[in-house]
Amino acid sequence: MSTLTPEVLWAQSDDKVFLTVNLADINEPTIELTEAKLSFATTLKDGKKYAFEVEFNKPIANETSLTHKTARDMLFTLFKKENSWWPRLGKNKLNFVKTDFNRWKDEDEEDEEEQQQQQPMDMGGMGGMGGMGGMGGMGGMGGMGGMGGMGGMGGMGGMDFQQMMASMGAGGMGADMGDSDDDLPDNEDDNEVPPLEEADK
Repeated sequence: MSTLTPEVLWAQSDDKVFLTVNLADINEPTIELTEAKLSFATTLKDGKKYAFEVEFNKPIANETSLTHKTARDMLFTLFKKENSWWPRLGKNKLNFVKTDFNRWKDEDEEDEEEQQQQQPMDMGGMGGMGGMGGMGGMGGMGGMGGMGGMGGMGGMGGMDFQQMMASMGAGGMGADMGDSDDDLPDNEDDNEVPPLEEADK
């Protein structure tokens, strides 16, 4: 029986490579993983044999890399020796390797995630800018309502005091005019009836 090649999905981040071998019920696979390549082989319960080999685009840290087998597939998490974005999984194009869009992250998305992780710290600092909410203190410009203090110009009602003084002064003038009667000649005698002269007898 000939050996078949399984479908392999791959994705990457800045520091990792993710591989998924799309085979169900993998039975005791043979795996050889070095920093330069991955070799995989297995025989399923139905007797079919599958195998593939990948020569990595760049070295990986095979000592820390992880594998995880499920009932539907087998997963590899491979750590890159150097953080960088690979143009493809292998040094050469591999027809059985496809992009895993569910796990794939673009370099721009990676940068955005880093910015979002840093953002809470920055926002905390910007929280000080919440002091700009103190611009609500511009509501203190409502203190310009203190210009209502110009209602203090109602103190010009103090002009009523001046008017009162003026009227009092005018009344004083009336009092002076009353006093001026003392300067007039006394005409009381003119108002008296002259005594009657006795007629000659």
